[in-house]
Amino acid sequence: TGNTSVSVGDALRRTCEEFCGWISDAPTKKISHEFLLLGLPWMTVDIPQAQQTFFARQLGLSDNDGFRVIGTSMLEPDMFATEVEFIVNSYEIEAVDGYQLVTVEDAEMDGSVLKPILPVLSSELPLPADAAILSVEIVTDTDVDLGVLNIPSPVMCGYPPCPDPFSSDFDVTGVYPQERIHHSHTIESQASFLGLEMYCVTFDTESHQTTLFDTTRVRVVFETEIPILINSISVESYWASNMPHIQSDVTIQNISELDVSEIKARLEVTNELGELVGSVDEVDITISAQGTAHVPLIVSGDLPNDRYLCNVFVLDAADHIL
Repeated sequence: TGNTSVSVGDALRRTCEEFCGWISDAPTKKISHEFLLLGLPWMTVDIPQAQQTFFARQLGLSDNDGFRVIGTSMLEPDMFATEVEFIVNSYEIEAVDGYQLVTVEDAEMDGSVLKPILPVLSSELPLPADAAILSVEIVTDTDVDLGVLNIPSPVMCGYPPCPDPFSSDFDVTGVYPQERIHHSHTIESQASFLGLEMYCVTFDTESHQTTLFDTTRVRVVFETEIPILINSISVESYWASNMPHIQSDVTIQNISELDVSEIKARLEVTNELGELVGSVDEVDITISAQGTAHVPLIVSGDLPNDRYLCNVFVLDAADHIL
């Protein structure tokens, strides 16, 4: 109490004396002081493993979690090429247990056994239902030299946990991975999706030279018999308590060299339980070559104040999702 200036140690001593002032015997007062200053002897504290971020860099920002579609072009009838770009927004190099880990925003870490632990960006590219993938390749990239790093491989064990989760043992030699882009094609009834995984970093297991690729452009070439390719859909949805409807304004761009007709736009609205509460179709849409169509879609009805999911589809005359 009071407003005089005292040292931190003196203030702590006075606090202890006031706290223990009600104790009369010296041994009890001594033990209380020790517990207050040094903690309870039977209590343990688990200190987390020390981690030190010793380098971080902010790079150019992308629009969509490190992935964006550049555009699609027609190479010849029924053959198209779509270019996408993976962008590293920021990265860090963290020191952990004598090793270094490179982490990238929006990327997951590849923890394959006896392989370097490296960040991987992934995304999904929608394609026509009948698309046949001809090639997936990196066309351009820019890199950043991270120098010599001690990147580990993961140690896999069951219970009890491993005392050391990292190792310097690898079953690969030289630069890993040799192929930075991997893909998988999933075909559904009305659409297909190309899963893309791109390694942002390569690591030489012999020299430990490490390289980060901050921008990587990938080209996907595919064939389809569907005579139209929709390059992009932009949706703006509106709902308010004084409006008994949900409206989505859809912009459809036709990047093909052909005029298209009998295109259909569909809006399906579901609630939080996934139950369909309404849908509407806009049919007989015609879009000229390299043209754009703006389509308002409105689902009316007695809609209570709730969360809704607007699903917008663009279909051809046979109800194939474009």
